[in-house]
Amino acid sequence: MRAMLRKMREKLTVLFGQQKLYEAQQLYQTMFHRLAGKRQFRAAAELMFEGAMTLLQYQEGNAGGELAMLLIECWEKDVDKRRAKQQQQQQQQRQQQQRQRKRRVAVPAEFEARCERVLSAMRDFAACVLHGFKPAEHDVTAAQASQLEQDGSVVADDETKLQANNDNNDNNDNNDNNDNNDNNKQNNNKKEMVMLSAKEFTQLYQLVYEMMTDFGVQMKGETYRRYLKEIQRFVQQSVVARLDELVARKVDAERFCREFSAMWPRFKTFVKGMVNVFGYLERYFIPKQIERHAPGVRKLKDKAYAVYRVLVVNKYAPTVVDYVVEQVRADRHDEDIDKDTVQRCIEVFMQVGELEENALEVYQKLLEKPLLEMTTLHYARVATSWVDKHGLADYLKLAEVAIGKETAMSSTGTGYVPQESQSVLLKCVWTQLLLEPLEQLITKESGLALLLTTRRIDDLKRLHTMCQMFEGGLEPVREHVIKHVRSLGASILTKHLTTSSSSSSTEPPQSKAGSSDNVKKNKKKNDKGDDEMVSIGSGSSMVQQVIELHQHYQEVIRAAFKKDVAFQSALTLAFRSFLNERSAVHRHLAVYAHHLLRKTSKLALDRTEQMLDQILFLYEYIDDKDLFDVTYQTLLADRLLHDSFRSEHVEKAVIGKLRARSGYAWTNKLQGMFTDVKVSKELMDAFSKWKEDASSSSSSSSSSSSSSSSLTSSSSAYSAVKLDVTMCTSAYWPSVKSMPFHMPTELVAPTEQYVQFYVGHRPGHKVQWRMDFGQADVDVVFAPGVRKTLVVSTLQMMVLLAFNNETINSSNNDSNNNNSSSSAERSSKRPSGVLSFGDMLTITGVPEAELANHVMSLAHPASGKVLLKKPNNASLARGHLFRLNAKFTSKRNRIPIPLLDVVKHQHAKAKEERATVMIQRRHIVDTRIVRIMKTRKTLDHNSLLTEVIDQVRARFKPDVRFVVKRIQHHVGEEEFLRRDNNDRKLYHYIA
Repeated sequence: MRAMLRKMREKLTVLFGQQKLYEAQQLYQTMFHRLAGKRQFRAAAELMFEGAMTLLQYQEGNAGGELAMLLIECWEKDVDKRRAKQQQQQQQQRQQQQRQRKRRVAVPAEFEARCERVLSAMRDFAACVLHGFKPAEHDVTAAQASQLEQDGSVVADDETKLQANNDNNDNNDNNDNNDNNDNNKQNNNKKEMVMLSAKEFTQLYQLVYEMMTDFGVQMKGETYRRYLKEIQRFVQQSVVARLDELVARKVDAERFCREFSAMWPRFKTFVKGMVNVFGYLERYFIPKQIERHAPGVRKLKDKAYAVYRVLVVNKYAPTVVDYVVEQVRADRHDEDIDKDTVQRCIEVFMQVGELEENALEVYQKLLEKPLLEMTTLHYARVATSWVDKHGLADYLKLAEVAIGKETAMSSTGTGYVPQESQSVLLKCVWTQLLLEPLEQLITKESGLALLLTTRRIDDLKRLHTMCQMFEGGLEPVREHVIKHVRSLGASILTKHLTTSSSSSSTEPPQSKAGSSDNVKKNKKKNDKGDDEMVSIGSGSSMVQQVIELHQHYQEVIRAAFKKDVAFQSALTLAFRSFLNERSAVHRHLAVYAHHLLRKTSKLALDRTEQMLDQILFLYEYIDDKDLFDVTYQTLLADRLLHDSFRSEHVEKAVIGKLRARSGYAWTNKLQGMFTDVKVSKELMDAFSKWKEDASSSSSSSSSSSSSSSSLTSSSSAYSAVKLDVTMCTSAYWPSVKSMPFHMPTELVAPTEQYVQFYVGHRPGHKVQWRMDFGQADVDVVFAPGVRKTLVVSTLQMMVLLAFNNETINSSNNDSNNNNSSSSAERSSKRPSGVLSFGDMLTITGVPEAELANHVMSLAHPASGKVLLKKPNNASLARGHLFRLNAKFTSKRNRIPIPLLDVVKHQHAKAKEERATVMIQRRHIVDTRIVRIMKTRKTLDHNSLLTEVIDQVRARFKPDVRFVVKRIQHHVGEEEFLRRDNNDRKLYHYIA
């Protein structure tokens, strides 16, 4: 029917959209007749109402009126249908009542007599139960019941054995309960009350069996009604009358509840006896009636418990519940209470509904709900008081004690609250003591931030244990941990990055050239500068503090939060958040690793490896890992080319760990750099041997005088030059644009000789010299008797070698087309050994942006002022003059000259680095697009975009617009993809 209506509505929507109103009206009428034929009048009425309102909206009054008439007809038929159904039900109820009256009237006298004998015996049994006698077990076994049903009597041997066993049990019971029997005798009873013997019990069971079998089917229902009536009589006359008497006497609540709880086990004993006697009724009559869904028929025990619940529990529940709740409140205030009475009262509510479909329905409805309301109010007041007086640590201790006490209330043996209610009760306590005030507690000055910062492991363990008791309890703590760690990390970055940017603009200190005091101070600064970057606990390094922050909270999560995955992910989220807010973080990490891996680091190797592991942890948190990779590769090249790396083993271990995090492609380049260095050393050994062979062969052979003089002059030109070349494969090393330069005269012959050797060993290879990467040891004579060896960059070497040219002034003036005649006059007036910055640019051929920092580093106080500059300031222009510092002094013979960033080019370098990274990203994205489409052949735009972003996310966080632009590039220019003719969002791969 639902499917038919759905299809009909879809068709009506189409008809109304096409303005086919007549066809829509006919379809409504057709559906009316179909639904009416199936007597679905309500559905037909709803449909006609919908149709009438829709047609009226289209101003079709006649058609809408016709459907409205059908709607009225539906309502009338629906009312008639309901009235007929109601009348039928009433007729069935009257017939059933008549049948019941006939059954009640036709009760044989013999049946009545037997029934009276059974009930009279059970009343005596009830009197014994009320006076405290312990009844014997008289459950009829299956074999005995079968014998009774076949023969109508009990086997004599079985009866004798049963009687003997029962006599023994009676003797034992009488011996054990003599004192109780004496106390329970009534003053007006002259003969002693005794429980049912086995013979009497067997006779009663047989009477019930005969009542069920000898008088037909009708008497079975009458037997059930007599059983129920006897249960009600017992409850009314024995239980309710006694409790009403106590109420009339206005006894206290404790005594009333003690009597209330004592009545329940007596009632259960009586019901057990009744069920055993009426066992045949339980086994054969009731199951059939339940299968037929006979109204009001249930199992004997279920029906008896239902009677007790209605007549006793519901009536006296308010008094008992108030007493129990008050006793629990007193117990929470450490007052003495009668726990046995409270426990027995609670057991009444628990057990009286145990046979229902929901066994705890009575307890939950009558007792648990008021108990939870009292618990909520109590602990809400307690929490408010504790929050005002205590910090988080002390509050948790108090809450732990309170929750432990609540747990003990429902523990086995000592508790009185049912274990079935423990979880609900503890959740109520936990909500009021922890969940509600938790936000206020953790944000206090003495809250979670203090515990985390001071590493209060025990208190944090307590917080974690208590908050994880129920689902969702740890989420507020986790969110606060994220905010706390994020704020600490952001403050570290803000402090150091702001400080570094402000200090970078300061000018170098002004001092007299050649001052020995200044040289010593600057030397001390330079000597300890690298070590301060990696000093443990100094706080001078941003990365150092971030690492310490990471180590601190890693240990807290491990020790206090038991390596909880939720808190580990919180730590990851916090560090990802603040580390990716600043684009300079990746460079700081790479530079810090560079300082750790250099020879100048004074850390022990094991400590260095630990610090590098922490850097790799931080590396995982960075989104744009390719930016870190470029910087790290550049710094690794610096360490390899200057032979400043500390340990090849540690370097390769770092590369292996990076490979696990970033893949094989990039780390393969790093491994190739080490291979190049190793191969270069082998080549230098071969080159030395080659030179020796060439020298010996040339000296032994005969030659002309001109050639001999030429060789001698050539050899004298570079005999003092010791060349050490590192051959770098362009695919492995950082891709930097080739820098133009003029090879110094002293190096022309050695470099040409090496090229001749290399091309002979590696045919087809091309050699390109890179003077911006090298390092040189230059012997400088500052004054007579003052000879020092300076460790400088190759560009600084080229500058120093320029001062060897005696004709520098005239040659530069002739070759420089940009200088005017006035410039030539000024040059001619310069003293010997003085060069302008413009002269240096002309001689070296190096671009100004590349050479500026190398020249200024030679004139900086930190280097002891190898060169003297005029004017002596931090600026640099082509006309500024330089000369060797004749007063340069140092206690060391071999002096490293640091390369300082005096002329700031960080922005230009960062821009160039970003451009290089963007080119690499473009290649990566293009590769992924082609690879995905080559595999999938056809893919829609959103799916392609999602897959590309997912695949490159491990290396960098891609911009969606950038990826879309690359897709469009392949569609338009490269033509690897084409759009579908019918769907412009669908791409096809072109092989």
